[in-house]
Amino acid sequence: MPWSNFHTWDYFRSIHSKEAAREQAPKFWDSIYPFATCLGMATSVTAALKHVLGQDAELAAYADRVQLATDVGLERCKEMSPPRFHCVTMIRFLDHCVVIDLVAQAIAFKVWVHSMYTCTQACFRYAYVGGRNQTRALYDCPRPDNPLGPWTDMETDTVGSSEHYAYPAAKAVRNTPLVLVDTLTVKMDIIQQQTKVKVPYVDWLTKLNNAWFLHSLRQHEGFERGDGDAIACFTLSLGTGGADFAIRGLSTGTLIWLGILDRVCTALGLPKGEVLRMVDVVVDFWKEAFDSVCAKDKAGAVSRDAGRGGDCGESGAEV
Repeated sequence: MPWSNFHTWDYFRSIHSKEAAREQAPKFWDSIYPFATCLGMATSVTAALKHVLGQDAELAAYADRVQLATDVGLERCKEMSPPRFHCVTMIRFLDHCVVIDLVAQAIAFKVWVHSMYTCTQACFRYAYVGGRNQTRALYDCPRPDNPLGPWTDMETDTVGSSEHYAYPAAKAVRNTPLVLVDTLTVKMDIIQQQTKVKVPYVDWLTKLNNAWFLHSLRQHEGFERGDGDAIACFTLSLGTGGADFAIRGLSTGTLIWLGILDRVCTALGLPKGEVLRMVDVVVDFWKEAFDSVCAKDKAGAVSRDAGRGGDCGESGAEV
């Protein structure tokens, strides 16, 4: 399940109120599947795990202990602009906590009480802390000396989480929404009309069976290696900026390069054609913005003409 705030932004970009977002909530995550943010992943995993445990007579008692947890409570989330939060699935026991955080790593992990666990994505660290009366709490530890949390139950249902968490977060990422899979990053800079793709260089792009990809990408000035040859970056301009993009759309040359990028991204786990679909969304965004400006200018011109006509009529009457 690829992490993406591009698809949440795209879904909510024509929705302009929390009330409208609430109405769309029941079908939201299914509509953008297989893409999701941490909230979508945790929502799906929590529901699935509760269902599976509930079907097993020996494990059914644990179903109610499965929690959709967040590091930002509902009231605090409402106060944040934009909201910044993370969500996981967890089951707390006295001596350990089982955590499923698909953004941090692809499999569940166990955090023993009074210990710390570092995920595959090293920026994600968790500590499980014991307190009085056998209380237990999970903390986020981006730095060992600065624990954040504790993680608590999501204080709302799926509809409420879409309204108060997913919707305001999505509305805040218009400039550079991302799509992430285990081996790939796709960034769409909507305002700058540009896309940037990062792929593994030594571990993937230089392999013999990927020689065509490497040869093709090297032909473009936007190709560069980085991070000690661990990754390769490819930057492609979609337009020349401003209204030209809305009027003329994508050039033939850009379409050819997008086809190559789409093949690369498909080989690394994105659905075939997804890069092209994402770029179509960017083009539509600019066309809609351009049409909106033109409509306002036209309405303003009509209003000014009407005003001038009225003034002339009144002046003539006075004369």
